[in-house]
Amino acid sequence: MINLFVVIMDATSMKFIAIGIMAIAMGAAAIGVSLVFSSGLNGISRNPQAESKIGKYIYVGAGLCESIGLFALVAIFLMLFVIK
Repeated sequence: MINLFVVIMDATSMKFIAIGIMAIAMGAAAIGVSLVFSSGLNGISRNPQAESKIGKYIYVGAGLCESIGLFALVAIFLMLFVIK
């Protein structure tokens, strides 16, 4: 009798599942960047004199959040086109 609960997964299907998980990481990076800019603009609107100080930290925080998304994008392209 064949056990229907046993799922045989080859390397190609595992690769596409990993790519989907990395796409979620890219979405999370986009949410992080939007939260950084939203908090920064909220701080600037409350205290306009601190714009020069807050502005630097906004761009550093956005760059750090976006780097996660770029690393995930590079990993996706590596898995799609390089790893067989």
